[in-house]
Formats: sequence, structure tokens, C-alpha cells
Amino acid sequence: ADTSTLCLMKNFIFIFLAMATFSLQAQDYRYTESLFTNITVNTDVVYTQAPRLNGLFNDESNTSIVDYKMDIYQPSDDNLSLRPAIIFIHGGAFISGNRNHDDMEAFCDSLARKGYVTATIDYRLGMYISSEASTTRAVYRGLQDGRSAVRFLRANASSYGIDPSRIYMAGSSAGAFICLQSVYMNDATEKPTQANTYSYNNPILPFNQITAPDLGSYDIGTNLDQNGNPDAIFSLWGALKHTDLILAKDDTPVYLIHGTSDDIVPFNIGSPFGYPAFSATYGSNPISARLSGLGSDNFQTWFVEGEGHEFYGVSNGNWAPVPNQYWGTTIEKASDFFYQQHKPQAGFTYTPEGLNIAFHDASSDAQSWLWDFGDGHSSQDPNPSHTYPSSGNFTVTLYIENEIKSWDSFSQDISISNTGILHPEADQISIFPNPAGENIFINNLPDGARIIIYGSDGRIYKDIRTEAGQMHFNMEYYPAGWYLVRIISTDISKNQTHRVLKYKQ
Repeated sequence: ADTSTLCLMKNFIFIFLAMATFSLQAQDYRYTESLFTNITVNTDVVYTQAPRLNGLFNDESNTSIVDYKMDIYQPSDDNLSLRPAIIFIHGGAFISGNRNHDDMEAFCDSLARKGYVTATIDYRLGMYISSEASTTRAVYRGLQDGRSAVRFLRANASSYGIDPSRIYMAGSSAGAFICLQSVYMNDATEKPTQANTYSYNNPILPFNQITAPDLGSYDIGTNLDQNGNPDAIFSLWGALKHTDLILAKDDTPVYLIHGTSDDIVPFNIGSPFGYPAFSATYGSNPISARLSGLGSDNFQTWFVEGEGHEFYGVSNGNWAPVPNQYWGTTIEKASDFFYQQHKPQAGFTYTPEGLNIAFHDASSDAQSWLWDFGDGHSSQDPNPSHTYPSSGNFTVTLYIENEIKSWDSFSQDISISNTGILHPEADQISIFPNPAGENIFINNLPDGARIIIYGSDGRIYKDIRTEAGQMHFNMEYYPAGWYLVRIISTDISKNQTHRVLKYKQ
């Protein structure tokens, strides 16, 4: 065979061995990849009792105590006893809807397959749409019920294998109102006056005077020893009563998603449905501006230009007729956002002594460790030492997990010889982030270097020559999985191969 053929054969042998070595290691990537085939659903779980409005909703004093229920989704045959939980809350303008909306069930199923415990809830509906006080009270009742669901899961965490310190909330439309009010309307002085006792004239026959009862505090019902604040929220086309509710101390992680042309729940400031009887609300754009003005770095946004309400393909929570191209992106953003709330942080340093390297774990929140030394050897010790068989360039990767098997990995490239490190770290080529979502950046590239990105099947995804400095690659449409990034330079000491995990599908 000619020289080029031999080189190609060697490349594929190298790739095969590298991939085979990594496939032997027990990394799960829970919470970012769908690991579970079957889901178990506990239906009709009563999470609270609360006074429901009866009749035509004009009489705020006419109520009945009713059970409110949730369905709880868990990955089948999962023996982990501590898992984050996400409560999904349907839309419907506080007058319609239920926990079986298509999008709520799809969210629950998708995230449960990644290892979460998920739940979809019913909550109190009903308001008289011509009364500003009635609409305010409807949102307040929803806030109370959402917090009751959080407290229920905290109180029953051991029964459902939940980590009680990691309970999140996600909502669509009215459900997003509940999420936002839950984290920003949480001070006793912020309770709306209309949620207290007040008297008003019945708007319909017999036009009598009615006294609406005090709805109580934010937390009512059972499990009052538990915290009703969700630990993070994912808001889909929601709004807040007023952005003045957001204070500097309100640091709950928030993801805001909204279409800029939403005519149901305003993206900016306005009345829902454009109906003046509804008091003005503050949509995702002013909420984002308020958080930015307070210097918060604990929120994310995805604002889609020109799109309206429920833009991922539903009408009042049900497929119309099927999810559209935005649905997969929304699931991906939800998955990434919630994973970021509980992931540990991997990192390490090292001390060279000739061919022997002492590695020092610098991770946070790590409970288990898996090292790949880049030469076919590995270790599960937190601070291992490793002796390399010869001088060379090696990519060392540390994979860690915490107590809920949330994970992170960190890679460094080291060049060693009998006398230690060959060149300073500042000059080393590095790739970040790793694992990657949509983009990777390669730093300190030599001029004219050739970069080849191989998939785990040996396919070449990119083959390009670069200029010196930093190079950016968009991997948005690459399949999730492991990739090899080969850097070939006229300076042989700069030749390197990096393993990069793309975890977003």
C-alpha cells in the first residue's frame, strides 16, 4: 500500500481504539441524555385540598373544599433514591385546562427519560373576567396551589426518590404566571390587596353585595413545615403582576421564553388578550430588563422574533395538530437549564515528576471520579498518580458525579518528558466548553494547522486549515455523542487529539 493509504489506515485504527477505550468506561450522562426506555406514572395523587370557586365565578364567597391532584412520572427500574423533580403547570387563562395537556405530558415524559422525577398538576380555576379583583385572585390561588405542590414533593421526597433540595417548576401561559409569581411575590408586603377580604357588588342578578374572603398567605393547606419556593423556574410565555416585585434578593434561577408578537400574554407591558378589563401585566421582556438592571446573572432568555403564543405547536396546550420545529429546541433548552442547576464542577491540577504525574482533584460537589489518562489507562481515585510509559502529548479527562449522579467532565492537554512538562500551559492548545452544547472554541492554534473532526463512526465532519489564534466551530446539527478533534501542525509538538462530548441532540 502507498504511504497515504497506510496513514489513513493508522488514523482509523487510532480512532477505533480511542473510542473503544472510552466506551468501556461507565459514564451515564444522566439528565442530558435519554437513558430510560420505560416510564412509570402514578396518577391521581392528591397533593392538597383547597376552596374551589363554584358556579359562574361571580361570587367569590361561594366555594367548596376540593382535592387537587398531580400525576408523577418516574423512570422505571431506576434505583437512584435522590433525583431532582420538576413540576409542570398547564395553561388555560385560569378558566380552563387540566394536567393532561399534550405539552405538559410530553415534558414530563421527555425529562423523566433523562432521570428526573416529573409531575403535572391541576390547580384551582375560575374567575369573573370583567372583574380585575377576580382575575388577581385567580392568579393568587394558582400561586398557592403551585407552592402546595412544591411542599408536597418536599414532604414526600423519600417516597418518590426525590432530592428535596432540588425541586423545580415549569409552566406555560397561566402556568408561567404561577411560576413567576411564586419566586417574585414571596414577601408578606407583596400580597395583592384584592387577595384580602373585600366587598363588591355582584355583577349579575340579584346584584347583591358579596364579601370575598381573605385567601390567606402564600402557603396554605398541608405540609406547612416545608418550603414552597421552587429552586428554579422555566417560564413559557408568562408575565408578572409588576416588575417592582423583583428585588435584588430574588436570585432564583429563571429561564424566560417568549414570542415577541404574542397577542395573548404580552411580551412587553399590556393586558392579556388585549382585553382592558384585565389589568396590565409585565411580560418576559420587562422582566428580563428588570433582572439585568439589578445586575442578576442568574437568568436566561430565548425571545423568538415574530412568533406568538405557544409557538412550539400547541393550541391551549394540545398539539395543533403536531409539535413544530420549535418543540425540540424547547425540550433541549429545558434539559440544559435544569441540568445546569445541579451539575457539579469538574477540574484538576497536576504535578509532574518526570514521567510520573500526580493529579489533584479541584472539583466541587464530586462524589465519584473517573480519570482517563489519555494512554489507555484510567483510575477511580480522587487524587491518583500515573506513570506514563514514554514521553508524548496526552489528553487527560476527569469525569465526576455527585450524590444525584449529575455529572461534569474536564479535559487538559499535557505534554510530558523525562524532565516534566515540555511547554507552559499558556501556550497549550485548549478546547472549550467540553462537554459542548452547540459550539466549541479552540484556543492557541498555530498558523496553518489542520483540524479534522471525526465522529464515533469514523465519519469526518470537518477538515479545515486555520490561521493562528482562536477557531470557532458550530456543532448545533451534529448528533450527540463523542467526537475526536485532531490538530495537525508543521510543529510536531503541537499535534494533538482531543475527545469532545456533544451532549445536545
